[in-house]
Amino acid sequence: MKRLVPLTIVMLCALVIGLGCGDDETTTITQYDTLIQTVTVTDSFTDTVSSPLVVTRAFAGIGETFGFWAFAHQTTQRVVSLDSVFAADSVCSIDPWFDGVPTWGQNYHLDYYDAGPRFAPGDTAEIRLYAEGTLSTAHVKLLSLSDDITVVEAATPDSVGVDDPIEAHWNPMEHVDWYGVVVTRYLASDMFDFWDYFHYFSYDTTVTIPADLIDENGRLSIVVFAVTGPSPSDQEENVTGGLVGGSIYSQSGIGGFEVKIGAGMPMRAGKSAATLEPETIEILDRLLESHPTER
Repeated sequence: MKRLVPLTIVMLCALVIGLGCGDDETTTITQYDTLIQTVTVTDSFTDTVSSPLVVTRAFAGIGETFGFWAFAHQTTQRVVSLDSVFAADSVCSIDPWFDGVPTWGQNYHLDYYDAGPRFAPGDTAEIRLYAEGTLSTAHVKLLSLSDDITVVEAATPDSVGVDDPIEAHWNPMEHVDWYGVVVTRYLASDMFDFWDYFHYFSYDTTVTIPADLIDENGRLSIVVFAVTGPSPSDQEENVTGGLVGGSIYSQSGIGGFEVKIGAGMPMRAGKSAATLEPETIEILDRLLESHPTER
């Protein structure tokens, strides 16, 4: 009987040790691995932004040839190296962008211009961005910069009274997702001319410019253009997958008209009022900047 007591103690110790080395230890290791993985992911991206490298001011379209151009900049301190970019299976140039904000990390200017006509309006171009073994893609329905919007003059006034809204109309264009409108308002004092910009978009072929923009004598310069890609209200991006995000757009040419407000601009002694008409792509860039994507 005395011999059984030590034996029993040994067996109990073995049982305790066995339980301690069983499922509990395995669970502890799994939790530890999961914790390390979570810390690694969090530390890599430094915040909740899913795309540490983002393309902005990105356009693909048809001019005399097919073209693609974009800027890419860091959104977090997770530095991403862009390996290669293809626009419709053609290699794009990747150049440092030293004016990028923020200044840390990698910032790039991307572009490609084809030597001949490869696409027609309505065709789709695929943009592929490779970064550190990952692939991000966008599919862009192309518009032609030589196709201008035509304003319906009979339905759009060329002059309005102060405090009167303006309803602008234009003819529809094929393959369009939405229309952008940039309004330049010119006002005048005794010595200086002033201008400022207002940005609208429409899924239809009309837009109403509110009366509170038309509260003084002056004039409005209005340009309308067609766009494919995410609208400012979508807050979605069409570059998906991998480490690169953002949106790529295509744009038509523009249609423009002017509206006199009240008495219009005063006459200058041999000097006309200043006019600063934006470049074609610049007007879309201004509109997108005025409706930033919430990242």
